[in-house]
Amino acid sequence: MALRGRIKQLIHRLDAGSRSASMESVYQRIFERDLASINSAGIRFYPVGSAANYGLLYILLRAALDYPLGEVLELGAGQTSLLLDLMKKAGVLKSTVRTLEHDKTWADRISASVSHEVITTTLVPRCWHERRFMGYDFSPLPKSTVELLIVDGPPAGQAANRFARLGAVDLVEWINPSRFIIVVDDAERDGELLLANSIQALLKDKNIAHKCGGVFSNKTQIVIAGGDYVGAAYY
Repeated sequence: MALRGRIKQLIHRLDAGSRSASMESVYQRIFERDLASINSAGIRFYPVGSAANYGLLYILLRAALDYPLGEVLELGAGQTSLLLDLMKKAGVLKSTVRTLEHDKTWADRISASVSHEVITTTLVPRCWHERRFMGYDFSPLPKSTVELLIVDGPPAGQAANRFARLGAVDLVEWINPSRFIIVVDDAERDGELLLANSIQALLKDKNIAHKCGGVFSNKTQIVIAGGDYVGAAYY
């Protein structure tokens, strides 16, 4: 069954209200427990509104604790940028971290709060399988071999920009096939579901073995993982 169908089947199988309330609180408790072991500075997080929720923060912190992650590339600056910085300073992450953001004011604000590089880009006309959208210009990024890719930008919550994140499929070319984790946030939405399907299709075309799973709470994250990090698909 296609990923889109599997996810929608899971979502409809569960009562949305009770699922959101119960699972989000579970991820909150796990995240706060593990965060306490590395956050001696008492840095605060606000997983509310359109910001990263506890499900996403849980995935990233657990992945960093479970695996010796290499290069990290984050699309979209925010709460997860702060978490990545905290994990770097605590020695949990020993890799290069880069964040890509198109909103210069927001990029400058986040950059002032983190030690890793926040790269400002622009939105440019893009096309993926006849879908036209305004997506990130990746040309400011130095080409690298990515082991953790976080797709949480650009904004894609409105009808006019719902496919804005499809450009991230290009970054499959940057993935280390021997060990990788790709996290697609907001995967309850059609644009992100299409992105996750497209990533899987491209990995299959390249004969890169992978597994796909998800975290379902008040938002949905799809986790596509392979090689030495395949276990992350079962979070």
